[in-house]
This record gives sequence, C-alpha cells and structure tokens, in this order.
Amino acid sequence: MFKHILVPLFGLDSDRTALDAALAIARAHQGHIQALHAVADPLKTTPLMVDVGVAIAEVVAAAERHAEARSAQAKSAFDGWLRANNVTLADLPEPHPSATAEFRAEKGQESELLARFGRLTDLIVMARPKSEQALDLVAVAVEDALFAAGRPVLLIPSDCTPAHLEAMLRGSAVISWNGSVEAIRSINAALTLLRDRPRVRVINVQDSHAGVQSAADLVHYLAWHGIPASVAEAEGQGSIAEKRLRRARQLARTGTFVAQIDQEVFRNMTREQLEGVAARAWKRALDQPNLTQNGDGEPETRIRVRTNDIAAMRQNLEPRLDGQVKAWRLIALAPKPDGSEVAEYAVQIKKKTTPEDLLTLVRAAGAPHVTEAELV
Repeated sequence: MFKHILVPLFGLDSDRTALDAALAIARAHQGHIQALHAVADPLKTTPLMVDVGVAIAEVVAAAERHAEARSAQAKSAFDGWLRANNVTLADLPEPHPSATAEFRAEKGQESELLARFGRLTDLIVMARPKSEQALDLVAVAVEDALFAAGRPVLLIPSDCTPAHLEAMLRGSAVISWNGSVEAIRSINAALTLLRDRPRVRVINVQDSHAGVQSAADLVHYLAWHGIPASVAEAEGQGSIAEKRLRRARQLARTGTFVAQIDQEVFRNMTREQLEGVAARAWKRALDQPNLTQNGDGEPETRIRVRTNDIAAMRQNLEPRLDGQVKAWRLIALAPKPDGSEVAEYAVQIKKKTTPEDLLTLVRAAGAPHVTEAELV
C-alpha cells in the first residue's frame, strides 16, 4: 500500500498535476502526501568564477530572486490545491478517514534533499513539464529519486486530466518486460497499482538476454498476487520504437553513471576540488565539436552566446527559439572574469534553416543583451 507519498514541488505549472495524481492514489489508500520544496541557496547554486574565486554579485542577486519566485509559486500551488480538494493538513501519522497532506520547505541542494526524504517514502510522484528547460530540471530529479533515493517514481504528463487519473488507477495496464533487474524492481513497486485491473498485458520486448525470466514467468508470478495477465509480443520495430529504446538506454547509462559519480566521488570532495572539477569539465565540454546528437540520435548544432544580462537575454531569446527551431536545450551557463556570462545551447534546426540563420536569429532575438554569438 502507498501510505506515504512524496511530491517534490519545483515552482512549475506542473506541480498541481503531480499533487492531483498523488491525491488520487492517497485517497485509495488513506495515505499521506508530503509536498517537498527545496529552497535554493544562491551562494551554493550560482557558478563561481574560478579565476578569482568570487561569485558575480549580479548573478547571485538574480539567482536569489529566481529562488524566491519558485518558492512562492510552489507554496501557492500547494495552498490552492489543498483548498480546492478539501484535503486535511497534517504532519503526524495519526488515523484519518481520508488522505492528508503537508508542505515542507527545506533549504539545501535539491538532489540531497530528494535523496534524504525520498528514501523513507513508498512512492515519489512528479509531473512532466511542457517546457524543455523545466523538463531538464525534472529529469535530473527523476534520476536522483531512482538512483540516490532508490524509490519508485510515478511520472505524470503535465496535461493529465481527472479522466486520465481515473484510468491510471482503474483502467487497463500494460507492462513492458525484458526480464532485467530494473524491470523486476519496477513490477514489485507497482503491484499495488496493478491489482483490480480489468486487463493487464505483458509486452515482451525482444532485447532481453538469455537466462532471464520470460514474460510467461512474469504472468505466472503475477497470478500468485491475484493479478491475471496475458502475454503480447513486441519486436520494437519502426523508427519511433527504435528512438524510444535508444533514448531509454542512453538515459539509463547516463543517469546511473552520474548518480554513481555523485555518490562515490563528488560527495567526498571539498568545495575547492569541486570547483576545479567543474572548471575542467566546462573546458572539456567547450572543446567538443559543434555538431552533436540528442538521445534520439537527432543532430544538434551547438551555439555559444556571450551576454551582459543573462536573465534578460534568456527572456528575449528562448521564446523565439520555441517558435523557430525544432527543439533546443540549455547545456551550460558560466560567468567570465570581465563580468559577462556565457550560455551554451544545443539546437535542432529545421531542414531549411542553416547554422548561419540560427546565428542571425540569436543575435537579433537576444539584442541588446547578446554581445557575441558563435558556433562551437
């Protein structure tokens, strides 16, 4: 049963969707929802200028304003959701006839707090935001929850409706199965959600290794838990399936690697050592060629932008990118000794657009805050 559900709040529009999904599950189990917001410390989250060892005052101030705005939005979303759904506010494990909830704002690193609070919960619920920039933030949190906290994560689409939530709890279910350890752990975490379904189908993905449990073995195992299921075959053919498989494998490799490095190496390093590693990693990233690939194998053009006002530049430029390119993502931000900042983007341009057209767009859309733009 899901008696304790953790919902990280990021100060995004998708927070309310995550709370709604958690409530649908909590009401079915008379569970408790703990909404957690990490209050960022600008002095720790703002990149430092390694050459001089001090943070840019303007960048710190901008980061502080951004953190305050996110905190206010997270609390507002929780308060509005609490009132709209008539949920009982409680923070003690006492019997209640229905779901209860609490809001906690803790100062610290988001990854550390998610690992700390996530290890003692039954389920972590997050909602997938629409914007690419916000999606990166939530993707990192999902990795932290899976690899650092080691708990199951339920990721909800941002446009999830009450009808979708009802189907999530009581509709048919599909299991993508390859017999891996990760798949087995996911099944055990989801047993409560799989019960009392009108239909459960196990899709046997044909990329499993010899010697692992088959889909028929899983159906037999589920039957012991009172969950009738049937087997279906899926070859994973077609460009969409292939892209999704490549993306999932890449995320698994990247997420596991980053989480292991963070837990086994970074956590034992001093601040000075971490700053040195960050500087070296940034230099290495800048030395990479300008044409890369995203997780789906699509080519990306990398562009570096120098600005005198990072917040204003992004506010002007990024909405234009949304409308003029296929996809984009912000790779890194770094301050420079002269007081300027450098932002690096990876962009999927449209077929009829050239890299030079992209440069022209960036210079025009980011004006007057873009002082230099170049392909890297």
